[in-house]
Amino acid sequence: MSLNIYPEEVHKAELGDPAYYPEIDQYCDKIHRACKGFGTDEKALIAILGTKNAVERSLIAFRYPQMHSKKLKDLMKKENSGDFGFATQLLALPSIEYSKDLISLVSSEVSGDLKKLLVACLQGIEEVFDPAYHTESKAKEDAHDFYKKGVGKTFGTDEAALFEIICKAPPEYLKMIDTAYVSARNVNLEHALLKCLQGKAEAAAVFHLNMKLKPYETIATLIKSTCAGLGTDELGLTCAVIRYQHVLQQVTMAHIDLFGKTIGDRIVKETRGDFKKLLLEVVRVAWPDTPAS
Repeated sequence: MSLNIYPEEVHKAELGDPAYYPEIDQYCDKIHRACKGFGTDEKALIAILGTKNAVERSLIAFRYPQMHSKKLKDLMKKENSGDFGFATQLLALPSIEYSKDLISLVSSEVSGDLKKLLVACLQGIEEVFDPAYHTESKAKEDAHDFYKKGVGKTFGTDEAALFEIICKAPPEYLKMIDTAYVSARNVNLEHALLKCLQGKAEAAAVFHLNMKLKPYETIATLIKSTCAGLGTDELGLTCAVIRYQHVLQQVTMAHIDLFGKTIGDRIVKETRGDFKKLLLEVVRVAWPDTPAS
């Protein structure tokens, strides 16, 4: 199956079965005190929210309103601002939160090829890998179909068919399709997508493909891209670091291999103030040797 970026305990909590323990109540009380009265104790919030893993943060997010009658995200929005404030809001969310049908929401917000891809992703059509079904012979057939629906199609591209293939295929099998495509065409599936698509749909499709083929390298490259060029994409950097915290140990190793530095090194160079301190703590949970601010 595709990379699970949240621990199993988080999914159980989301389904209404959170396993609280005494420390969670203590964390909630400390957050409440840090935001009580005049001013906010940013140092305390960094020490509480920044040092917790995805499971602990989810439990805190669920427990806080039960104890203090207010959603933690709403409290962080009220008490903090700027990049630091946005980061605290993300850390205050349950790891998986949405308030309406996601397919309906996405369908109302995007269009064209990007909509086709996102809807295919949200339908949860990925198959469970079965060696008896996902064979080399079938991979060759799907690779040929990928060519016929894409680069080899005389008029236009059947984007929906391409998206169905990369969304349905489990990672192990998608690698087999990619190998078969390279053997037949001397280029890989990413090259084919770049030939067939453009704009946001192209970027999203390539990202989805590579999250199945080489997830840790793909996340590492995403983090690096938020710091490329003039200025830093603080929103993108924050989202990536917090969303992928559960796998940041593997991502950091990939980042070192690709770019010769840790994610923490990049954060030290690209950010500042309490925002930098908070992100470094989030990374340190997964990579203890993260540098100090």
